[in-house]
Amino acid sequence: MKYMEHVLTGHGFRRRQLLGRGGFSQVYCVEEAETGRCFACKVSENIGLLEREAVFLRESVHPLFPGFWDFWEDDNAGYLVTDFVPGCSLEGLIGRRKRFSETQIVRIGMELAEGLLFLHERREGLIFRDVKPSNIVIRQDS
Repeated sequence: MKYMEHVLTGHGFRRRQLLGRGGFSQVYCVEEAETGRCFACKVSENIGLLEREAVFLRESVHPLFPGFWDFWEDDNAGYLVTDFVPGCSLEGLIGRRKRFSETQIVRIGMELAEGLLFLHERREGLIFRDVKPSNIVIRQDS
């Protein structure tokens, strides 16, 4: 952990908190030291996989996906910095609420369909295998 903080500091960021853990990475909220702006930083020892994700995000600008900011690697891990999207996972909302309104369900479904269509049309052969409620962020301003 100390090493990761040293690497982040060297790139102008401070680690604030762990946002989540997945099969191959951890995602942190990091703060840009100079401006105080928050970003998401995915850290993974699977540098090749994270680098492919960085290339995809750099080339794929869409309002439903976080914007790419930076990618670097050191001896032990890759670091991918993207926009921080404040909100709650769909999984978290489902766990806290019994029901969504019909309007909410339609809006969420339409945005998911729009995002998946964008991915499908963006690159031939792209397979996104991790579509699940815990990876879908419902923005605070929605």
